Amino acid sequence: MTSKKFLYFHQHNIFGGLSNKNYEEAKFLVVGIPLDLSGTYRTGYRFAPIHIRQAAAQIEFKSLRYNREVSERDIFDLGDIILGSNLETSLKDIKNSMLELKGEEKIVATIGGEHTITYSTFMGLEAERIIVFDAHFDLRNEYAGMRFSHATWLRRLLENINVEDVLIVGARATSIDEISSNPPNVLYVNPLQLRSEEINFIKDWFKRDKKYYISIDMDCFDPAYAPGVGNPEPEGITPTVFFDFLSKYVSQLDIVGFDVNEVVPPYDLSGITSVLAAKVILEIFNMIISK
Repeated sequence: MTSKKFLYFHQHNIFGGLSNKNYEEAKFLVVGIPLDLSGTYRTGYRFAPIHIRQAAAQIEFKSLRYNREVSERDIFDLGDIILGSNLETSLKDIKNSMLELKGEEKIVATIGGEHTITYSTFMGLEAERIIVFDAHFDLRNEYAGMRFSHATWLRRLLENINVEDVLIVGARATSIDEISSNPPNVLYVNPLQLRSEEINFIKDWFKRDKKYYISIDMDCFDPAYAPGVGNPEPEGITPTVFFDFLSKYVSQLDIVGFDVNEVVPPYDLSGITSVLAAKVILEIFNMIISK
């Protein structure tokens, strides 16, 4: 299966260096979304899909937690969606591409790109609930004069479609505007609660009969582990806390898709942010196949 909306299938840029021969057998579709239009502090998100693909080729696919190794036949990389310079048009193209892929009955893993992509990927894949790992709430009404941006996408999403429930994990930076909006269906867990394990209040939030989408803004991690992001924020979560959370709360859920976003390779001089992003993708793959 191919689509005119996808830009390329360069073999040396295929996720993890795989052969990309098994579309029909694949359980996961990888799609790059190099959206880089609303950044306000750092830019260069458009380079992330290629860098994360390359990083995945240099790390092992086997999971320590699940004792599974996602195989080559499980993954098919469709390449990058063609995007122009107009944000509204780009968001429509992303949504339409996701609607097309939804009919393929595969789990879609998208690589951003700025966090604004989640507005369209969530709508296109038609999930019911969303789990967001993020340092920020992204609930501003507008930011830097923009109503659609990496800082407002979740507010726009809640305004425009019926999202059943939202869980934000790792949030530690907010504004008065976001606090005052106080959507009743948004629950959040901050890093201090995660570290102290005072999160029993969320255990009843997870319902196995719902369809979930997961969005990982790489600034959820402490800058010590992920320095190359658009808006780094101190006192973030560690990779171990992140992966333990997935294993404990998310591993048995019905996941229709997920994204990893906000990596900015020009500011990731050592490449560790891209490596961690690749590890996140692989760990989620292994988590899903181990159900």
